Amino acid sequence: MTVDDQIRDVLITRDIDGFVAGDFELVRSDFDESQFTAYSGADGSMRLTYPDLEGYRADWLAQAETFRDVDPAVLTAQLHAVQRIARLEVSGTQALATKIFDGEVDTPVGPTILAWTTYYFLRAHESEHRWLITGFVGYLPSTWSTS
Repeated sequence: MTVDDQIRDVLITRDIDGFVAGDFELVRSDFDESQFTAYSGADGSMRLTYPDLEGYRADWLAQAETFRDVDPAVLTAQLHAVQRIARLEVSGTQALATKIFDGEVDTPVGPTILAWTTYYFLRAHESEHRWLITGFVGYLPSTWSTS
């Protein structure tokens, strides 16, 4: 598996599988828990929203819960259709991935639009030959430049 494929597996495939199952333990090992911190631009200003992985885990699970009554196969297909890695930059053991959310998914109360950009920071865990998420800057408006 190429580096690009490994990172896409972590940021899209595994994330979607865990999210649809509502099971954070399926993705916990994809994070560098001791280094993790994340910021959100969801309300128009940048905030240190997740100073640790447990805070992010709680929010991730709450978000997953809102989709609990959607058919898992449908939700999985829709989430794959609305997410893509627009840019991936790798330098040695560090990586920056730009993930775009752009499209509509079903919720129990009707469709909702996912439209934002998230920048993920990753590092190679050399002894395990895998990539770990060390943090992100996310929920930026979909008009945010990705070039």
